[in-house]
Amino acid sequence: MGDDDPIGTVDLVLVPNLTHGARPRLLAGNLVVAPEHRRRGVATALLAAAVSHAEANACYEIQLLSDGRRTTAHPLFEAAGFTANATGHTRRL
Repeated sequence: MGDDDPIGTVDLVLVPNLTHGARPRLLAGNLVVAPEHRRRGVATALLAAAVSHAEANACYEIQLLSDGRRTTAHPLFEAAGFTANATGHTRRL
């Protein structure tokens, strides 16, 4: 990797909402850190940035999506204050 290559990324989508006082929610997904940079705080920093973005936009929640099979990532999310609370269903097209 070159010095200008990204080492991590997360997709953030601000979703307008009519409930919860018309406050939006933030969808976070595709949290990816380059293998050689894992376990160095990059994902934690990306999650903190997502929380800051949600707070700055007065969101009522952040929904973090993760494949249920990625169980090694789930303790990281829980350490960042996220709670596993839903079962998702996907239909790929």
